[in-house]
Order: sequence, then structure tokens, then C-alpha cells
Amino acid sequence: MAKWPRFNNLTIRHRLLALAAITSSLFVLQGAIAWWNVHQAHHTLVQVFDDHIVPIRQLKQVSDHYTADVSDTINRALGGIITPQEAISRVDEALDDVEKTLGEYKSKHAYRGSDELAYVQRLEDAILQADQAAKQAKLKLSEGKLEELRSIATTEFFFRFERVSLIASQVIDYQLSRVRSIYEGTRDTFIHNRRVNILIICFGIMMIFLLTVGLAESIRKSFGLVAKQLDEIGSREADLTKRVAVQRADEVGEVSYRFNVFMDKLQTLVRGVQRSGKELTSSVKAITSTSRQLEQTARDFGAFTNQVGSTAKEISATSYELVNTMQDVSQVATNTASLATEGQQGLVAMEKTMSQMEEAAKSISGKLAVISDKAANITTVVTTITKIADQTNLLSLNASIEAEKAGEYGLGFAVVAREIRRLADQVALATLDIDQMVREMKSAVSAGVMEMDRFSEEVRKDVEDVRSATQQLNQIIEQVQALLPRFEMVLEGVQAQSEGAQQISDSMVQLTDSVEQTNLSIKESNQIADRLGVAAQGLQKEVSGFEIGPDTSEPANT
Repeated sequence: MAKWPRFNNLTIRHRLLALAAITSSLFVLQGAIAWWNVHQAHHTLVQVFDDHIVPIRQLKQVSDHYTADVSDTINRALGGIITPQEAISRVDEALDDVEKTLGEYKSKHAYRGSDELAYVQRLEDAILQADQAAKQAKLKLSEGKLEELRSIATTEFFFRFERVSLIASQVIDYQLSRVRSIYEGTRDTFIHNRRVNILIICFGIMMIFLLTVGLAESIRKSFGLVAKQLDEIGSREADLTKRVAVQRADEVGEVSYRFNVFMDKLQTLVRGVQRSGKELTSSVKAITSTSRQLEQTARDFGAFTNQVGSTAKEISATSYELVNTMQDVSQVATNTASLATEGQQGLVAMEKTMSQMEEAAKSISGKLAVISDKAANITTVVTTITKIADQTNLLSLNASIEAEKAGEYGLGFAVVAREIRRLADQVALATLDIDQMVREMKSAVSAGVMEMDRFSEEVRKDVEDVRSATQQLNQIIEQVQALLPRFEMVLEGVQAQSEGAQQISDSMVQLTDSVEQTNLSIKESNQIADRLGVAAQGLQKEVSGFEIGPDTSEPANT
């Protein structure tokens, strides 16, 4: 670590962060290599599937179409299991599938080397011969020459179909050999990458171990140096002038600096204790002198307490008479407050009754207003009925005219028209009477509403007057009630004053006794002051054992 000064100046936190960064970098590198291996393996698998597995499946389908579909169909037709037309249809379907599958194989498969190309050319020639044989078989089936087809099929056609299967198997074997070659290459690559990963893991573990050991050793040396310096400070008879050397900028250096600050404060404290010890010795001498003076003052104070005792007895008698007078005044104030409270309750009941009258007047006024609105609606309905009666009268007049024009045939209708006109006149007269009564009712309701409004206003004013009187009476009651506590306070104060005067008289007697005890206490204080002086001298002697250096305001050099 001595060769790396910049690393030594780093804090422990920064060193740990650096260690974590290096560890993370190694993990990221290993992860990247692993991802690349997986990516390459995936690419190889896709290539094997597309370039070899799919072609093998296609070649197997072509072979099966000839050896299974076409040959089996011809055998079934020769055996009479299926009809020749059905056999021809199945052979056509098989040949179409062969053509489609072979086209996909040739369009999507990239040939690799002259050997594979030679195999494929041989396969195409065999398929061409097999197609010719299949066409001849179809011709024989269509002509019904089954015996001739049987002799040709067993000697020539089936041989051509088997030849297609044989060459397809050779191409499949070639594809499988290519797959094996790719597998072996991929296996070698995997073994190589595995070795690289193992080396990276071992290197990472070694680096992390070395960095961790180096960091721990650096921290141990830092704290060991500080502990050694602290032992030196404590082994030299409490030398408070010594300081820990700050050699690093890390947390150990911060602890050393804080310890030096603590030593500065401790040095200042011990220096203050020494100074205070000297001042305490001087103070003890002053306390002894003051105690002598207090003893003389206590004697003078005893004579003064006798005079105060006689005066306190006179104050106690006067206070007793004042207590009796204040009790009478408090009783009168209590009676006045009781009468005012009864008057307030009566006003509250009156206010409640007036408020109920006001609400009732408002309710009646509202109902009269509703009646007025309903009367207005009746007037509208009556007007409508009058208009209807006028129209009915006019229609009956027109009907009478038409009936007269009709002559003898309209006599019955003329009688009905006259009766309708008479009823319409009666309706018009009745509606006029109703309208007149509604107008009179509306006028009466309006007068009632106005009268109720006036009555409501008077009730409201009376309620306001009652409320105002209630508020004034409340203020009076509050003021009277406010006086009661004051009278009681005065009474209590006078009683307390009377009791205080009596207590003063008693206290003065006790004070005389206390003065005598004070004289005794002052003598004991003199003895305590003497012992305190001895203790101050002992403290001064103990503190003088600390080495604190000269008393200067300059800061310690850390």
C-alpha cells in the first residue's frame, strides 16, 4: 500500500466503493461473456434447424410420398381395395405434395459443397424417373389395364420409387454428418469458453481477495498507529500537551483530529480547574469574614423582631372587624343577583311566546297568499270557460242557420242548436257570477294578507323590544354576578390578611427562635468554611499533577 499514495489518501468509504466497482466490473464481464456464449449457441441451433433439420424433414416427406403414398395407392388399386379413379386422385395429390415440398427445399436451402449438390441432382433425376413411372401407372389405371400395371409395377415402378427413397436417405445422412460437424465445433467452442469463464472467475476471486486483504491491512495499520500514539500519551504521567499525529485523510485521520480537539478542551478544562482552585481558596477566606459579620447582624435582628410582633397584633384586630363588614356586603349582592335571575327567566318566556306569535302570523300570511294565487288560477279557468261558451254560442248560431237552409230536414237539428245556445248562455252567466265571487274573495284575501303583514310587523317589533329588554337585563345580571366574585375575593383577601397578620405575629415569635438558631448555624458555617479551605488546597495539589503547558490562546498544532 505504500506504493499507492493516492489510494492511501482515499477514505475507507471510497476504498470500499472502489472494491465494489472492481467486483461489479468482473461480474459484468463474466455476464457479457456468458451472454455472448448463449447468443452464439442460440444462433447455432437456429442455423442447424433451418439449414439441416427442416431439409431432413422435407426429404423424409418426399421419400414417404413415393414409398408409402404412391406405392401403397397402386397396391390398393391392384388389390381392388380402392377404385382406379380414387387411386389416380391420391397419386395426383402425392405428386403435388412432392413438387411443393421439393420446391421449398430448393428455394430455402442453401447448398453446401459439391457433394451435397451431386446428391441433390441424383435425387432430382430419381424423382423425374419416379414421376414418369407414376404417370404411366395413372395411364394404366385410367385404361383399366390392371394386370399389365401389376407386371410393370413389380419390375420397374416400385424400383424407381425405392431408388428415390435410397437417394433421399443418402442426402439425409449427408445432412446428419453436417449436423455432427457443427455439433463438434460448437462443443469445442463451449469447452474453450468454459475454460475462459473459469479463468475469469478465478482471477476475479483472487483480485477481490487481494483487494480485501489490502484494505483490511490498511485499516488495521491506521488504527494501530493511532492506538500506539494514544498509549504514548497515557504513559507519560497525564501529559495533556501531547497530540495524535494526523497522517491520513480518511476516517482514521478524522478520529485523530477529533481526539486532538478533545485534548484541547480537556487541557482548557484542567487549566480552568487550577485557576478555580486558587479562586476558591480566596473565596473561603472571604466567606469566613462574612460569617463573622452575619453573626453580629443576627443579634441586631433579634431586637427588631420584638417590635414587629407588637405591630402585627394590632393589624390582626383591625382585619377581624373588616371581615365582618365584607360578609354583610356579599350577602346583599347575592340576594340582588337572585332577583335579577328570576326577572330574566320571565323575559325569556315572554320572548318565546312572542316568537311563536310571529311564526304563526307568518304562516297565516303565507297561506292567504296561496289562496290568492289559487283565486287567480280560478279566474283564468273562468275566463277560458267564458270563451268556450262564446264559441259554443257562435257554433250553435251557425248550426241554426244551416238547419234553416236544410228546410224540413234540419228542423230537429235546429232544435238541438237552440238548446245548445241556451245552455251556452247559462254557462256564460254562471261564469260571470263565479268570476265576480272570485274577485270579491281575492279582494278579501288581499285585505287579510295586508292586515296579517301589519300584525306580523307589530309582533316583530314587540319581539325586538322584548329581546332588547332581555339583553339589558342580561347585562345587569352579568354585572351583578361579576360583582359577586369580586366581593368574595375581597372577603377572602381580608380574611387572608387577618390570618396573615395572626401568622405574622406567630412567625415573629418563631423568627426570634430562628435568629438564635441562625447564630448557631453561622458558627457551624465558619467551621465548614475552614474545612472547605482545606479541601480547596487538596484539589489544587491534585490538579497540579497534570502537564498542561503555558496558558496561551494559540491553538494546538495538529
